[in-house]
Formats: sequence, structure tokens, C-alpha cells
Amino acid sequence: MECVSFNNLPLSVIQPAYTAYEVDTLVEPRVPRLAQLLFKAEERRLRAALGRLAEYDDAGAQAELAGALALTPDYAEASALAGMLALREGRFSEAVKHLRAARKVEAGTGVLVRRFMPTFRILLRISRFQFFPVYLDYYGVSMMLIVALWKSGESGEALRVLRELQNLVSWHDEMRVLAGEIHCLAGDFAAARDVLSAEDRPSRDNLDVTIHILRALTELECGDHHRAAITLKNDAIYIKERNPYLTTLAKFVYSHALEQDGLPVLALRESCGLRLKRVLNPDVRNYMLWREAKLKNVIQSLSGDRLLEASEFKWVLSGEQVTEQSVLDVLPPEPKGPRRVYVSPPKTDYERMRRLDEMFRATREYAQAADGEEVEDEEQEAEPVPDFDTSRVCDWSISRAGDSEICYYDFRGMREPPEALTTGEKRLKQIEEVAAVSGGVLLLLLFIRACF
Repeated sequence: MECVSFNNLPLSVIQPAYTAYEVDTLVEPRVPRLAQLLFKAEERRLRAALGRLAEYDDAGAQAELAGALALTPDYAEASALAGMLALREGRFSEAVKHLRAARKVEAGTGVLVRRFMPTFRILLRISRFQFFPVYLDYYGVSMMLIVALWKSGESGEALRVLRELQNLVSWHDEMRVLAGEIHCLAGDFAAARDVLSAEDRPSRDNLDVTIHILRALTELECGDHHRAAITLKNDAIYIKERNPYLTTLAKFVYSHALEQDGLPVLALRESCGLRLKRVLNPDVRNYMLWREAKLKNVIQSLSGDRLLEASEFKWVLSGEQVTEQSVLDVLPPEPKGPRRVYVSPPKTDYERMRRLDEMFRATREYAQAADGEEVEDEEQEAEPVPDFDTSRVCDWSISRAGDSEICYYDFRGMREPPEALTTGEKRLKQIEEVAAVSGGVLLLLLFIRACF
């Protein structure tokens, strides 16, 4: 797959799945008005900055945060928000400075932001294939700092901060994905493969699919094509109700792994089943058509046992054959749903090729029908596709639409607000306590006077 690069898929096609409000929603904080009058100056600035963010006025919010930091340079709340805005705009050095300052207070990082705006959350790009929602707390600020260091080219420092966070909260899936991407950027594919393989399990959600895609790419880079195919087998064949763009990407990589593992028939079957509309770059679509034509030529040159061997995938575990799957004796599923149809084994090479041709045509027609496309006729399918020079590393990417997308913010989070008090509430509470004591003393004096 030296002719294709994998850049950032846009957020519009890989939106993370999580519980959230359907529309932008602001949950008003329960802060007494009298307490708001007793805020410190930097808290007033912070509240004003959040008000600007509620209107998506980043410039106004930055001005308010700059004023708060001018009053109190070590104000972690303002530093966290300023770091988020700098990261959002690609000012990585500034983001690193602010986010480092925000991490100095572990327990209280972002507590007032979450109190003032409980539903405020950030969608952070942790992979070329994945965004992940975080909140402004110590964990979220740490994740943003790691991304800022990674994007600024400081991979070693980013990994150090990641290990520090791991020692504090243990491994999470999003941390594993981020570590794998950082190792890949540094060219250490073996280390990336190890961290992504630490927890081997079937896919449960889109983040698991992302882990498997990244892991398969590192295995391909390490020359282990068979292991890459095994990694993606469940994602490519059995996965249901997942992100269609991630699923298409998994099948695309799976097809390449099968080809490199010496199984052109299976590789062609998987390629023909891809929905081309889900490949965002038209150059890659043309490359896929050219590759299918090349695979058909390879298959036509095979005969006898060589054709049979190229059609079977033998899964081997601990030296013992577990299962053996042949595509020659099984026709593709009909549009109504998957169904295995058993037929008599093919007797001649001609019969094998005829069945393969039926399978590839039916698979492509099924994929087009699922996307609402008109099925192309034989003359259109027979048109030659452009030739490609695959002897060099080309600049074709799956997608460049998301290259500038790093983080977003909105107000659809579902996190409970913290119970921490603002300085205004603390002052109001002190005033109430003093008033209560004073009132009690006054009542006692009045009672004593009335009695004597």
C-alpha cells in the first residue's frame, strides 16, 4: 500500500458516539446572584469568557482570558481555556505553555469552568481516524497537552506526559490510540504495534475499529501481512452497524493485506465489495479500479491447485489448523441478506473462473445498490482505468479534508457539575454565618433584657 497515505478523516464523517444533547444546550449554573457580585476580578473575567464562548466568539473569549491571566498569571481555569483555544487554532507552542500551567493543580483543574457550564465539552482529535470527547479537568487538559506536543513535533515529551498520565489513571483506549499515532509519526512502527496490541479483543465500538486499523497498518509496515489480515478480519467481514467510513477503510486495508499474503482471489472479493462513495478521494477510487483489474489479470493467469490455493485463507493457531474458508464453493449474499448457498465443487478451471466472475459482478452490484447507485453495464465496466506508478511513494491520501481539524467545543455534554464553591459563594457563606451568629447574639441580648 505504498501508493496510498492515510490522512485525517473529517469530523463530519467520524463523529464519536456518546450520550449528548441533540442540539447545543446551555445548562445554567445554580450560582446565587448575590454570590456573583462577590466574585474576584479574575472569576468575573472567566465567566465573561465563557459567555463569549457560548456565542462562539473565540476572539472575545481570548481577550477576556488574557485579562484574567494578567490579573492572576497562575490562574489554572483561564490557562486551561486559553490552551484549548490556542490548540484549536493551531498555535501549538502557546497551547503547550497554557496547558502545562493548567495541569499544576490536579484536583481543581477546570472545576469552575465545569461549574459555570456543566455541559461544556471538547472534541479532541486523538487519531487521523478518531475524535474523542473530553472535559476541562486534569485528564482532559493532559490529553490536550499530549496532542499539542505531538502536533508541535515533540513526540518524546508527548510520550513522557502520556506515561505520567498512565501511571495516574492506567491505560484507556483513547490513550492507546494516541500513543500508537505518536509512535507512527516518529517512524517507530514496532513500538506502535506493541502498544496497540496490548489488549486484543473484538470490536465493540468505533474506537476499537480505529485501534485495529492502526494496528494492521503497523503490522503491514513491519512486513507481517498475514497478521494484519487476521487483525482486520472481524472488522471487515463480521462488523455490523459501525461508522461506514471506518468500515470501508478497514476493508480497504484488509484487501491489501490479503493481496500481500498471496491471496488475490480473496483480496479481489473484498475490494469489489467496497462502496466507492465511502472513499473520499477520487484518485484513490480510480486506483482501486486499476488494482481490481490488475488482480483479475493475476487470477486469470492461475490454474489448477494454484488457483485453489489463492482462493483459500487458512487460519492457523498454535500450529494447528482451526478453520478453512473457500470462496469458490460459496456464492455471495443476495441483497435481501446474507445467506450461504452450497453448490457442487467446481470440476474445471473454466467453471472456477465462471463462478468467480459471477461473484465479483454480484458483489459490486450489491455494493452499488446499497449506496443507491445505478448498476454499471458490461461496456462501462470494461472501460480501461488510468495506469498508476506504484514503484514510488505517492501523495494520494484517503482524505485531506480533516487535516486542519484538531479540536472543537460545544455544549452538549452530560457531565454532572462539581460541587466546588466559587469565591463569591464562599464569601456569601461566610457573610451568612457571621449574620447568623450576630442575629443569635442579638436575640439572646433582647431576651435577657426582656427578662430582667
